[in-house]
Amino acid sequence: MKSFFILSVVLCSFFQQNENIIVWNKDRKLKYSDFEGILLDSTSVYLAATSCDIRKEYFLDSNVIKYNVFSFFKKNKSFIIELDSNLLMHEQFHFNISELHARFIRRYLNEVKTYDVDTIKLQINNIIKHKRTFDSLYDKETLHGAYYTMQKKWNVNIEKMLDSLKEYENPEGTVILN
Repeated sequence: MKSFFILSVVLCSFFQQNENIIVWNKDRKLKYSDFEGILLDSTSVYLAATSCDIRKEYFLDSNVIKYNVFSFFKKNKSFIIELDSNLLMHEQFHFNISELHARFIRRYLNEVKTYDVDTIKLQINNIIKHKRTFDSLYDKETLHGAYYTMQKKWNVNIEKMLDSLKEYENPEGTVILN
């Protein structure tokens, strides 16, 4: 219990110190004003970029895993040049992809059968690698949101995947290992 209290204090501190983040929430969509970053490369062909990450905190204590895994958007690392609703939606789905992979991690932690920390870290790292590949494929197939028909297909598929993992929506969890 002591380690979980420490986790809560660390996370509260993380949020208080960092107003540059937005934690993923199904009811909170990204807005143009959330993109506070600056395009540093004037030769870039990109009209927007979303920087999001997954914070992974988990503690193993005897036969219990306590975790807090959440996806967050970095305002000061994300930019949008063109105020276009389709482009904003495309960037929102990058954030949704991040949440999808946070749910994959939560599902893994709920199904884990081992107390081996190295195995757990390896699997979580594999999920993070998959997120990067998934994001790249998303951009490639939608032409960064410009191919609207494909963008709509991706939106539907990502929403279905998020819905199929609805039971892993809560960032916090406790798992008792057998």
